[in-house]
Amino acid sequence: MTEQPRYTIEGLPVLVSEIMDAMKRDLATGRVTPQHIIKRIKEQNPFVVQYANAVMVILEGKGVPADIAFQASLEGVLFTYEMLRKQAEANKLTKQYGGDATQ
Repeated sequence: MTEQPRYTIEGLPVLVSEIMDAMKRDLATGRVTPQHIIKRIKEQNPFVVQYANAVMVILEGKGVPADIAFQASLEGVLFTYEMLRKQAEANKLTKQYGGDATQ
């Protein structure tokens, strides 16, 4: 029997290792690029990208080097968002079909 999707008390999906592994694999193989993720999120949910940009500016203002500020804000925030999106999609499929949608 497949484990049912879990959620935080705030309603966010709880990530499973398969989603994180798939994300790492997709980025490592070039199947998905950071630019693709940023573009898609910018089109679908622009306030998330605006928030990540604001975090980057704050970090740079505190003396964090630009490349590290970029990784911590844009890549960190947006990749977390992307993993949550993928997990929500997998959860939806699991509920819809009753199978293991994380594979």
